[in-house]
Amino acid sequence: EAEQTVLAYNRIVPGVSIGEVDVSGMTKKEAKAAVQAYMEQYTKKTVTLKIDGETAYTTAAELGYAWSNSDVLQQAMDIAKTGNVIDRFKERADIKQEPETLELETAVDEEKLAQTVADYCAPYNKPAKNASLVKKGSGFQITDSKEGLLVDNAATASLVKAELEDWDGEAFTVEAVCVVDKPTVSKADCEKVSETPMATFSTQFGLGDVNYNRNKNIENGCNLLNGIVLAPGESLSVLDTVMPFTLENGYYEAGTFENGKVSTGIGGGICQVSTTLYNALLLAELQIDVRYNHSMTVNYVPLAADAAISEGYKDLQFTNSTDAPLYIEGITDLTTGTITFNLYGHDTRKPGRRVEYKSETISKTDPGYVETVDKTKPAGYKEVVTNGYTGYVAKLWKYVYEDGKQISKEEVNTSTYIATDTEVIVGPKKGTSKKSK
Repeated sequence: EAEQTVLAYNRIVPGVSIGEVDVSGMTKKEAKAAVQAYMEQYTKKTVTLKIDGETAYTTAAELGYAWSNSDVLQQAMDIAKTGNVIDRFKERADIKQEPETLELETAVDEEKLAQTVADYCAPYNKPAKNASLVKKGSGFQITDSKEGLLVDNAATASLVKAELEDWDGEAFTVEAVCVVDKPTVSKADCEKVSETPMATFSTQFGLGDVNYNRNKNIENGCNLLNGIVLAPGESLSVLDTVMPFTLENGYYEAGTFENGKVSTGIGGGICQVSTTLYNALLLAELQIDVRYNHSMTVNYVPLAADAAISEGYKDLQFTNSTDAPLYIEGITDLTTGTITFNLYGHDTRKPGRRVEYKSETISKTDPGYVETVDKTKPAGYKEVVTNGYTGYVAKLWKYVYEDGKQISKEEVNTSTYIATDTEVIVGPKKGTSKKSK
């Protein structure tokens, strides 16, 4: 009898239902499984999304429709379990006569709903296509713009939620809310672009087999930037554009700067690409957002005129601050050792305006000298392991001329380059024994 009392206490009394699920005599675990099985009949029902004539299928469960008041299980367990023996007996008897139904509540997880709608509708979005241009010979071939159609995810999710909150449990269809996506660059905008560059700048690099890998990196980085078109107000990260620095992305191992030392790495030489582009941008007077100098000096531009890039550390970023598309043309000539960037756009500057950039050295620090004696070498032996770099602090100045007359001078940047040691290995001095005691 005592065992039966314990069993009864751990079970829901007869006559209790949760929604349409009769949970009489069930344990809490059994009641939960029964309600979940009942809910699955509805949560697995198909919901159809109509998207501009296309169809996507999902389920109520994927849309976040679920049983929301799991605490009702404990309420069911507590019925006729409180009070004295007489009270509990009376309550049980009453429920046998008039069964008690507890409410089964449902709710929609709005975050899950929004994500599911976005995921299912994304493949059917048709973004607008801006007018664009491709350089052909001395001119440009222009492709016209085209309107697109995008799903309004928030509005569509709101419609689905309304259906689920007043749902009869049957499969249903929702027509997705779509909005026209307007292009931001028109054919007329592209027609503003002149066939004459706003600016052009070149740098030189060494030839020969010893420079092969570095030069191929310059060519590869230049090709990755060549042909890019930026809409008015659009920005570009040079680092993001030319990464990743891997063999698969066309790069080779070559010399580079690392932690104040000359080292080697995949993509060595890429900074000459960003530097050449930087100087073209300066000449075009476009908006420079981010620029870093090298840790040590480079020999292909004056001090403070360089622009280093390094994964996770340094980048060159700029914005097309004109009223028309900007076309970037990058050219590498491996026979003459020249990399050139031409920037084409709508140049609204006065015809008599000219800009010039000059480097000014503020301070200079000579390289240190570190000599290491190697007793295994003969007397008089000397080997330069690393050539030191002179350190500098330099400013880059922008001079503006109109009709041949200087009208302004402004600082562009101040750059600091560290000095590094010249490292030399020498043999022991004459008369010094090579034998160690």
